[in-house]
Amino acid sequence: MSTGIGNGVAIPHGKARAVDRMLAACAVSHAGVDFESADGERAHIFILLVSPETVGATHVKVLANISRLLKEESVRRSPAGRPNPDRASGGTQSRRVPVPHDGLEIIKVF
Repeated sequence: MSTGIGNGVAIPHGKARAVDRMLAACAVSHAGVDFESADGERAHIFILLVSPETVGATHVKVLANISRLLKEESVRRSPAGRPNPDRASGGTQSRRVPVPHDGLEIIKVF
């Protein structure tokens, strides 16, 4: 099953022993990536969510909130809804990491 939720959005997620807290990263691909979304559209906005294996309901709640928020066209289209490394707030790391093979660019790690 794909984590491409449609409307140009994908939310790959999982749990890992290697992390001790919930982590998220945003990425954009201007060209889009075939993520086998239900609507058949290429994904342009990606939110990666990784949680410790011990986290249960919180992982699902965060995933649902991200999905609900990004289903709103006004959020996906607004400048405030687009990931932007220049707006990083205190306590976050922000950097551009080009991935040359598919044009995906990680622009913010929370």
